[in-house]
Parts: sequence; C-alpha cells; structure tokens
Amino acid sequence: NERKVGVRLSPFSTAHDCFDSDPAALHSHVVARLASRDLAYLHFYEPRAGGAGRADNVTAGVPFVSEMMRTLYPN
Repeated sequence: NERKVGVRLSPFSTAHDCFDSDPAALHSHVVARLASRDLAYLHFYEPRAGGAGRADNVTAGVPFVSEMMRTLYPN
C-alpha cells in the first residue's frame, strides 16, 4: 500500500494576515520544486473562492493561480 501526500497552496490569499511582496515568484519556485516529487496531488486555492476573495480589491489584477502554475507542474 503506497502512501502519498497532497499539497495545497494559496498564493494570493490574505487569510490570517499572510502576505508576500511577490507571491507569484515565491509560489512559482515552490511549484517547480514540487514538480520533482511524487505527490498525490497539488491543489491551488483561488483567492476568488471562499471568504478570502469576497472583497473586490482582493482579486483585482490577481491572475488565476491554476492557469499561472499549470506549465510549472506537469503532473
């Protein structure tokens, strides 16, 4: 029985006062590194979903994470 791990990332979330000055660059690096791992899945949380993206100013100009990261994670 093989055990695998899934990873969830929320690059543009502002929940719990999380903030990064360049979330696209940070998470692009993380995703590129995770691509070499044998993960069960990689889940991206879009800021438009749930409570983190309800305010219009939260998602203004923010790209869709799944589109942005798809080329970096081939699995």
